[in-house]
Amino acid sequence: MTHNSFSIASGNTIFLVTNKDYIISGEEETIKDKIGFGMNRATLGLPFSPETELATAPSPGDSLGRKWLEAVNEYQDTDNNRDDFEMQAPTPGAKNETDTAPPQIEITSKPPALTNQSQATFNFSANEEGSIFQCRLNNQDWQDCFPPKTFNNLADGSYIFYLKANDPAGNSCQSIQYAWNIDTTIASPSIILSDSETSSTSYTNKQIAQVNISQDQEAAAWFLSENSEKPTIVDAGWLTTEPLNFNLSANDGIKTVFVWTKDAANNVSQLGNSASIILDTTPPEIIIEPPEPTPEPEPAKPLPAILEISTTTLFFSTSQGTDNPASQSITIKNSGQTEMAWNISTMANWDWVLLATTSGTLLANTTTSVEISVDLSRLDPGNYQATTTITAAEAENSPQDIQINLVFAESPNQLPNADFTYSPSENLLVGNEIAFDASSSIDDGEITDFLWDFGDGSVATSHSPFISRIFNTAGQFQILLTVQDDRGATSSPISATLTIVVRPES
Repeated sequence: MTHNSFSIASGNTIFLVTNKDYIISGEEETIKDKIGFGMNRATLGLPFSPETELATAPSPGDSLGRKWLEAVNEYQDTDNNRDDFEMQAPTPGAKNETDTAPPQIEITSKPPALTNQSQATFNFSANEEGSIFQCRLNNQDWQDCFPPKTFNNLADGSYIFYLKANDPAGNSCQSIQYAWNIDTTIASPSIILSDSETSSTSYTNKQIAQVNISQDQEAAAWFLSENSEKPTIVDAGWLTTEPLNFNLSANDGIKTVFVWTKDAANNVSQLGNSASIILDTTPPEIIIEPPEPTPEPEPAKPLPAILEISTTTLFFSTSQGTDNPASQSITIKNSGQTEMAWNISTMANWDWVLLATTSGTLLANTTTSVEISVDLSRLDPGNYQATTTITAAEAENSPQDIQINLVFAESPNQLPNADFTYSPSENLLVGNEIAFDASSSIDDGEITDFLWDFGDGSVATSHSPFISRIFNTAGQFQILLTVQDDRGATSSPISATLTIVVRPES
């Protein structure tokens, strides 16, 4: 096979082969591109002269190549004529080379490393058009993203933004990252003002007050003012070192100083806590005034009457069937310095309380006694209370009450004594009626039941002390009587033996 060749650029050679194709070869004799240019010229019957065709020789580094159509992403190939080719730099073969290089990415804008903003926005780019980005925040999953990428409502804390990309050829780059911290809070400090010499926190006579600030561990700057309006982060007056004193405003009076702090994230404390101190720079004026005349002392007034009693409670105890309990006395005293009229009374429905005296008069620092007793005649057994009141007009401690307590117990229940007689008392015959009389039985209360046992197997209970009985057989019979009173007490049985005989024949 024969061919013609000529040099197109340093290190490259174009060969015209028998089929009239051009072959572009490198120094190592490898084919770099093949162009069907000569075949088309021959087909058209046109003469071919490399010298003529390449009269406008390309610049070094350029080469002859097929036109690339960007709109359809392919080479132009109409009828394989010369209009499909052009001089190109770089060589047309570059269009067919495989892209194995990953894209290079860069974060172009980001939040500060320490910020008080809960929103973070990132801008980023790649050196290859059409690259697809993926982002993630901390340990979250990777997600496709586009610049700008914004994260909202982030809580205080540390964050890392990760970014990677794939180019159109599918090459992936290593991820890059950016770390930042969000801090949106700062504690409100406290302040104490004091005099630099006396350490008094109430008064000072100096225009410059000593300052002590606490709870400001996060502070990067301090702001002191007698104005309670919260400062902004750009206001003049922020101090980058903790202040030890403050220049108070002119004119004596109460001075109130407010304090705020600002941290490295530009957070300003919410509360303007304050302290106050009185500025007094005016020396005292000494005024000597004549003493006021001493008023004549008023004559001492006698102490008023004062009511006192020896006890506030009396207790009586007795039982039914006994006399009224002994009376008891109380002592009434006037411990004041003026005369005292007194009276003692009990409400009408407590008429079982008897008062020996109901009124009287006591001179200063004197006493008297009053006898108090109880009357049981209209009372049933039980517990009773009454109040007796002692009143002294215009006396201190008046009135005073005395509580009267009475325990009126029932008398002990004595056992009843059973007793009976019968009639006739002799010659007791079979078939004759015998009358029994137990009315001679006695009790401290009332006998309510009479229990008879007639000795022949028959018994009877009656509320009456009288009962009769007929014995139909002869013999000896032991009669037993037991009585019971109205309080449930039962007597011991009493007995009598009756001998019943048969009527003699006449």
